[in-house]
Amino acid sequence: MARVIGEEFNNVLVGTVDAVTIDGSDGNNLLKESADGDAPDRGRGLPMQAGRGSSSWPDREDLQKFVLNHNLFGENGNLSKNVARFYNPKGRDLFRRNAPMLDWVRSRGGAGLFQFALNWDDLPDDLVRCRNPFEGAIEGLNFTTVDYLSLSSHPAIVDAAVRAATEVGVHSVSVGGLMGNFELSAALERTLCDWLAYESCILFPTGWAASFGALVGLVRKHDVIVMDELAHASLQQGATAATSNVFRYRHLDNADARAKLQAARMRFPDAAIVVVTEGMYSMDGDVPDLRGLVALCREQEAFLLVDVCHDLAASGPEGTGSLGEQGLLGEVDIVVGAFSKALCANGGFMLFKDASAVYPVKFFSGTFTYSTSISPIQAAVAQTAIAISRSNEGEALRQALRRCSTRLREGLEAAGLRVFGKDGSHIVPLHLGPEGFGRIAGGRAFELGLVATVIEFPVVPLGSARYRFSMRPSYSNEQIDQAISLASRSITEATIMAAPWRSRGAGGLLAHF
Repeated sequence: MARVIGEEFNNVLVGTVDAVTIDGSDGNNLLKESADGDAPDRGRGLPMQAGRGSSSWPDREDLQKFVLNHNLFGENGNLSKNVARFYNPKGRDLFRRNAPMLDWVRSRGGAGLFQFALNWDDLPDDLVRCRNPFEGAIEGLNFTTVDYLSLSSHPAIVDAAVRAATEVGVHSVSVGGLMGNFELSAALERTLCDWLAYESCILFPTGWAASFGALVGLVRKHDVIVMDELAHASLQQGATAATSNVFRYRHLDNADARAKLQAARMRFPDAAIVVVTEGMYSMDGDVPDLRGLVALCREQEAFLLVDVCHDLAASGPEGTGSLGEQGLLGEVDIVVGAFSKALCANGGFMLFKDASAVYPVKFFSGTFTYSTSISPIQAAVAQTAIAISRSNEGEALRQALRRCSTRLREGLEAAGLRVFGKDGSHIVPLHLGPEGFGRIAGGRAFELGLVATVIEFPVVPLGSARYRFSMRPSYSNEQIDQAISLASRSITEATIMAAPWRSRGAGGLLAHF
C-alpha cells in the first residue's frame, strides 16, 4: 500500500492507494445480475431502451457505442483524469490556466457523467427532483443528502425557525468576539455541555470552522498532531496550518496510532500532542475504538480530539453518538462537531473538559475571531433538533434509521455487491473501484432514478470510488428494495459498457477500469 500525502494539495488530501486489479469480465466481482427497475424520465444523454422510463434494458451495442461517442477514453477523455490532475496548473494567467479543468468538467456534464453541484427544486425528501449545472431535471430516490433523522421539514423545526426570525431576527450582526452572541446561542452552548457532559462550549458558524479552528486555536508550531490518515479535510488542513509536526496513522489502527504516538513523544518530549479522529467516518461508515485511544492518550500524556459530525444525534443513547455508545461522555478531551447533519442546521461547536482552553481558541482561531456568529435561526433550529434527538421520538427515529440501513446493507450484500462500514451504520458505502467505472455506474444510476452520488478521488483514496448511501429513517421497504435493484443494475450496465476495454490487456485504457 502506497501513501498519498497531499504535498501538491497543501496537505488537503491524505489517503491510501490500492493497486487496481481486474478480475475477469465480471466487474471486479462487483455484481450479480440485477432485477429490472422502473426508470423515470430524466432527459439525459445516456442510452435507454424502448424510450425513457422503460424498464427494458438498453442494447449492449448501444451502451458500448455511447462510450465511443462521448470521448470517454484517451488522454483527455472523461474517464481518464481525476480532479487532482488540475490542482497545480502553471502559468501567469490565473483564469486561462484553469480552462482545461472547465473543459473537462463540461465534457463530463455533456456525457451525463457529472453528478455534483446539484440544486434541488423542492424539499429533498425520500424522493427528490434536482438538477446539476449541465443537464435538465433529475428525479429519483434520494440517497445523497445527510438529513439523517429527516428533521429538516419537521413541524417543530420549522416553527422554531419562524419564531426565532420573528422574535430575535435573522442575523447575528457581529462576530463572536464582539457582540455576535445572544441568549439563544448561550442556551445552545449550555445544552451541548449538558448533553455530552462537558464544562465549556464555543459555537462556530460552520462545522468546518469548528474542526479547523480547534487545532489552529490550541496547537502551536512546536506541538505535535497524531491523526487518523482518513480524518476529514477540515482536520487535515487545520493540522498542517497549526504545525509541521503531523504524524498520520493507518485508518482505525490503534496499534499504529500507539507506534506513531510513542515516536512523537520520543522526538518531542516537551511538546503538547493532540490525537485526532472521528466518531464515524463519513466516506467509510466505520467507527474507531475510542476507548482504546483514550487509554493510549492518558498513557502518553496526550490529548484526544474527536469530530462527531456524522454520528451525533443519529446514533447512541439519547443521540450521543459514538461517545455515548462507548461510555465516554465527558471523557474525551476535546469534541468538535456540526449541526448540519442530523441536527439540520448550519453551524458547529467545540466542547472542552477544561475551561482554560476557551480563550486561546476565541483569540487565536480565525474561524471564530473573524467570522460572523451562527444566526439566531440556526441556533434555535439546532436547540430544537437536540431536544427531539434526546426524546422518545428521537429514539424511535434512530431505530427506524437503523432498520432502513440494515435492510439496504443486507440487500446489497445479497445481490453480490461489496459494502463496507459498521453494521447498522447510517452511512452505507458500496464499492465500485476505479474512478472511470464509478463515473459510468453513477451516470447510469441517475438515469435510472437513483440519486446516489459516486464519491471518487481525491475525496476517497485512488481506485476506491464508491456510492455513499446516506440513510434516512423515513424510507419504505419498497424504496430501499428499489434502490438495491437500481444500484445493481447501474453496475451491471457499467460493466457491459467497459467490457471491450477490459479485454485489451493490462496496459493503456484498461487502467481506467
